[in-house]
Amino acid sequence: MSRGQSLQQTAHASVSKLRWTGRLPLAPACICPVPRSARNHVAGGIFHVTSRGNRSSDIFVDNLCRTRFLSLLTLTIERANWKCFSYCLMTNHFHLALDIDHPTLSAGMHWLNGCYAQSFNRRHQFKGHLFEERFHSEPIESESHFLELTRYLPLNPVRAGICDHPGEWPWSSYRALAGRADPGVISTDRVLPLFGRNPDSARRAYEAFVDDGRRRALSERVRGTVPRTWLD
Repeated sequence: MSRGQSLQQTAHASVSKLRWTGRLPLAPACICPVPRSARNHVAGGIFHVTSRGNRSSDIFVDNLCRTRFLSLLTLTIERANWKCFSYCLMTNHFHLALDIDHPTLSAGMHWLNGCYAQSFNRRHQFKGHLFEERFHSEPIESESHFLELTRYLPLNPVRAGICDHPGEWPWSSYRALAGRADPGVISTDRVLPLFGRNPDSARRAYEAFVDDGRRRALSERVRGTVPRTWLD
């Protein structure tokens, strides 16, 4: 990175060199090959999508890694016509809440993870698989499930003990939904209306909703009862 050049400029310069054919090209990804049948995701659904590093190893080792991933995610969303309602980048995995209008989730995630893996390995002079298996996805089938997901994702660093408040972790959708940062990759038009018609009051209600979960997460941390998931 040259003097005076920001992380965002460096990441976007790297991403701009990637070739996109308009058909979600499948980059030769550094992802473990798993012999499974193709997934046929129906259009019009919201999915909780997660992906973890091979053998639970770190996939984000610094802020430039995270900035590059978000730049690639932005490009994938634009080209695949997705919407991202919430996200959280941890150290060895990430979470996305995606709205899919067309059955492009498998192709889009393969391109996203593949291009990021190539960039990561090239920068750090690594070889081999960065991600384990293929991504995991779960359909969101109710409004209550969707609401809880918008709180669950930004509370991941709190449950992990990285911080005590989601606003302290810049690599999630919390700041955007709370009005503390530009939306960036986040579409706020689905989440905030669930908390009120007025944008300012909706943001405050969202913050209160998340803070209620934050207090429970801190209590679970103290008691050592934080629920474990397949990502742990």
